[in-house]
Amino acid sequence: MLLQYFPKNFFFFRRDHSCFDKLSLLSGAHNVLFPKIAELLRRQGGEEILIFAGGIVPPEDIPRLKSSGIAEVFGPGTSTQEIVRFLKQSFRING
Repeated sequence: MLLQYFPKNFFFFRRDHSCFDKLSLLSGAHNVLFPKIAELLRRQGGEEILIFAGGIVPPEDIPRLKSSGIAEVFGPGTSTQEIVRFLKQSFRING
């Protein structure tokens, strides 16, 4: 029951109009929830928001997530430097 309400409630927890959102959850419902959140963001005018995810996501699930609007998926052990590189490249930041 909770999973059907999570994507819509996600928007109530956002404090501002961020330029990116990082998604992570432990329920294993990433194939359902992440695409739904990406869709709702687009519907709410958030097409420019970069969405990336992290956590234990099976490699075979990553292409589907990316095709749904998730820009990147970082697995366990991903270094902070790698995530920062990704963000700099995504926003074309030098340095």
